[in-house]
Parts: sequence; C-alpha cells; structure tokens
Amino acid sequence: MRLIACFQFRRLVLPGLFLLLAGRGWAEEPFAFARTPGKLPKTVVPMEYSVMLVPDLERGTFRGTMRVTLDVRAAVPALVLMGLWASVGGSRMIILLAGLQDVPKELLEAAEMDGANSWTKFWKVTLPMVSPTLFFNLVLGIIFALRTFETAFITTNGGPARATWFISLHIYQSAFVTFDMGYASALSWLFMLILFVITYSQFKLSGQWVFYPGEKQ
Repeated sequence: MRLIACFQFRRLVLPGLFLLLAGRGWAEEPFAFARTPGKLPKTVVPMEYSVMLVPDLERGTFRGTMRVTLDVRAAVPALVLMGLWASVGGSRMIILLAGLQDVPKELLEAAEMDGANSWTKFWKVTLPMVSPTLFFNLVLGIIFALRTFETAFITTNGGPARATWFISLHIYQSAFVTFDMGYASALSWLFMLILFVITYSQFKLSGQWVFYPGEKQ
C-alpha cells in the first residue's frame, strides 16, 4: 500500500505542484497556478486530467470524486470545467486585460465627477468600452468550443456512450481511422459552413450591443 501511495503521489501531486510553481514561482506570483494553463500546450492540461481520471484497477472504481467520465451526464460538464480552467490566463484573457487597460481614464473621472458610483461607471463606461474586446473573445470562444478535439480525444476518447463524441472527433475517426476521406471532407465542409453561419449571425447582431468609439451610432 505504501508503494501504491508513493506511486499515486508521484503521478498526481507532483505534476500539480509543477503546474502550481510554474512561471515566476509561487512566492513571487501568488496566482501563478491560475495563469499556468495558458502558458502550456493544449495537450498538457488534458493529459494531467487523464492521469487523475485513471481508474483504480484493484477496486474497479475511480479514486475520490474522479468518476466523472463514467457518468454520461457528468462527462461534458467535466470537460467544460477543464476547458474553463485551461483558458484562464490564456490569449483571450490577455486580450481582455488589454481592452480593460485601454479604457480612457478621462471617461471614468468624468463619470465620477458627475456622481456615478462604481457600478454605474462599470455599466455605463467600462462595459461599453470593452464591448469590442468581449465580442472578439465571444467569436473566438464559440469557434474554439465547437471545434474541441484535444480535450475529448485525450481524456475520454468520445466516451462514455459517445457523450463527448464531438464533430471534430467524428471527422478524425472518419478520416484517419476508417479512412473514409470523402465522408470526412464532406463533414469538414459542412462544419465550416456551420461556423460561418454562426459567426456571420454574431456579426449581424453585434450592432445591438457592441460600441466602437468614434463610430456614428
């Protein structure tokens, strides 16, 4: 049992500590753990989760609460939570931070002089000024969410009961496993058209809530 405990410590705790201390270090950067996934390749975070989701072969169960991939209802929420954690500190967070830093301080000071409180300044000044950045992140987020592949391929491989069998997995299976290239190509074109329609709809609806400074309304 001691050998098994040391093995599980090496497989689960040490990789987590590595992620925690990555970057500038825990002592210098208290939130390094939150921003670490954005600095790692897309396959590293799913590999970490796949290690934690390895079943206990002796008992036939998952350790602790890591039995989510056995449940059809919990498989997709588990991947969503993993994707949210992996996106923290990534490129979209950097883009949002740049948008927040670009909000003119003069507008905030003018609103404060007019008697606006913190909520009013956020709702009337900050949010409209960062709406183009939010729209950009929204478009990219929906595209990347629909084309999810690495997370499901590494952690669940489409299971259980194909609950995480996304279209990217289906295209990969058709093209490189069954070698039905014609069917996979047709699916790829259909998927591209779906993404185009969704993105075009977002751009058409963006005029109702996205504010571009200097543009006539």
